Amino acid sequence: MSGTRVFITLFLASLLALGQAWAAPSDTEDVLRLEAELSAARGEARGPAYFALVDHFRTQAPDRAMHYAEAALAEPLLSPRDRARILAEVCFAEAIRGRFPEAMKAGLESARLARELGDEPTLERALNNIGSVYYHLGQWLSALDYYQQSLRLVEKRGDIPALIGRLNNIGNVYVELRQYEQALTQYRRALPEAERDLGKYAEIEASIGIVLTRMNRYGEALPLLEASLERSRKERHGLNEVVLMQYLAQSKLRLGRTDEARQLLAQAKVLAGARQLHYKLPSLHQAMGQLELESGQAAAARREAEQGLEQAAKLGRKADERPLLQLLADSQRALGLDAEAYQTQTRLLQAVDENYDQNLSANIALLQVSFAQERREHEIALLKRDNELKAGQLEREKVLRWVGGAALVGLAILALALLSRHMHRRELTRVRRLNEELRRLAEIKGQMLARTSHELLTPLNGLLGMTQLVLDEARDELDAENQTRLRTALDCGHRLSGLVSDMLAYSQAAGGNLSLSCQSLPLRAAVVQALDQVRASAEHKGLRLQEHIASGLPAVRADPQRLQQILHLLLDNAVKFTPAGWIAVDAERRGGFVRCRVRDSGPGLSLEERERIFECLEQGDNRLNRAHGGAGLGLALCRQLLRLQGGELGVEEPQGPGSCFWFTLPVAV
Repeated sequence: MSGTRVFITLFLASLLALGQAWAAPSDTEDVLRLEAELSAARGEARGPAYFALVDHFRTQAPDRAMHYAEAALAEPLLSPRDRARILAEVCFAEAIRGRFPEAMKAGLESARLARELGDEPTLERALNNIGSVYYHLGQWLSALDYYQQSLRLVEKRGDIPALIGRLNNIGNVYVELRQYEQALTQYRRALPEAERDLGKYAEIEASIGIVLTRMNRYGEALPLLEASLERSRKERHGLNEVVLMQYLAQSKLRLGRTDEARQLLAQAKVLAGARQLHYKLPSLHQAMGQLELESGQAAAARREAEQGLEQAAKLGRKADERPLLQLLADSQRALGLDAEAYQTQTRLLQAVDENYDQNLSANIALLQVSFAQERREHEIALLKRDNELKAGQLEREKVLRWVGGAALVGLAILALALLSRHMHRRELTRVRRLNEELRRLAEIKGQMLARTSHELLTPLNGLLGMTQLVLDEARDELDAENQTRLRTALDCGHRLSGLVSDMLAYSQAAGGNLSLSCQSLPLRAAVVQALDQVRASAEHKGLRLQEHIASGLPAVRADPQRLQQILHLLLDNAVKFTPAGWIAVDAERRGGFVRCRVRDSGPGLSLEERERIFECLEQGDNRLNRAHGGAGLGLALCRQLLRLQGGELGVEEPQGPGSCFWFTLPVAV
């Protein structure tokens, strides 16, 4: 297992750890004082007392926080404002307990009440906690949206402590999205604001150091991590000390200071045991085991992996088992225990599969809660409308009493009003049913796509991994014919994996959930790289590749990876469907866009084919499709990717032989 993969696993575990401590606190003087205030409070004054206790325990002892929250919500005199505030904290506590549907239900209800009351501080807190629910489930874009909504309200109020926390949360999301410069921008913005609070300053400083380590800038990260560790020791913050020791050890290991890294990890294990932070031990064993493996001590690495798995099993921490299983398999292979390594790898695949199923179930439950909340709000709106109609009816009745001589006219008006109301209700009922059916169908579609992708990718990745393992380790025992068969099987598997990945990418792009990192790029360099990728297949068919892009063409704003994907697909299509002749690429500026063309001397497309070729699962000439293969997703995926980057894709009417596809991208400012 590579050091980078181990480091990423440690980072994900530590981000969660920095936001919560799992050891239940003892009853300090503050807790005893808060409980005394609750006992002395009467009537509506019990709401703020309950809130103080829930807020105190929500992170360190979420079960105890929920005990007070349930008692508070059962209070008959609890004010709507206190209910909204307590529900916001219930959202956070339930998320820590892993009860994500319950957390989302509480957060959405808190936000609804806060909006009705005009209570912006509570609304801001509810939005932030809903973002934390999405963060724990790995839905980074949804988490970022809610955190940014919360940040806007905090900036409006000028709440500095809350501002620091929200910037830190947004930075953490950008880390998960691997947009490290964006993350550093958020952390550095929070750092000056945290100068008065040594604990918060150390936490932000540590986040910067961790991100620099993720960027392999170990020399810059080392002094920041050391300074943050020193501040945490002064504050006697055991959790931060353990986490920082892990990352400090990682940096020193990458700088060649292996003995210092080993000593730091040993100290971290002792500190975690002394401070009752047992849940950190699996990741510490994993880090020490990786260090030993990279130092050539495979037997010691194996012991660390086995001890870590034992700790993870005792604590029920399934997420920690996966990196430990990978470490165990790597150490077994290093010791020549291939049979044991194969069994461990099988356990790892099962663990990954179980984790995927759990996350899928949690996300489906979350969608159900969101839809239920939307239905409830819609029904409340309908109820208000009905009340307005009833009020209007009462007003009309008063007019009828005042104007006795116009009774017949009044009755006619009332009849028309009742008929209108009846028709309005029927229409509302029909629309509501249609909305519910559309939501149900969308949910079923999402579940089917997720399950289908999972069912395809999990066994496919297993087959590819095992086939590669056989090809690598039994190469000397196989003759040339069997090696060729295995390579053919691998090529077919990789093609199938690419098709499934295109399916997922198209679905994400169509739903607006695809993450892009747009930047200024020279188009000519991207075209040259794409031409090099298809040159071998083109030369095999005797095709000439031509590039006509002026050196003065302005740069475009695009995602580098997706731009390469678009160019490669268009050029690959041209190579596949051009039996002989040439393929040419040219580009020119048109206003605020750059327009690029991919032309070929192939058979071209009919008018009917040009009209439907960009639709999902549609292709051109079926005879050519049977000869060259393809799922019909490529051009539809290209169009979605270009639209997400502000561009467009199309095909020109033929001016001669062959086809001409064009796309546009905005000029980089």
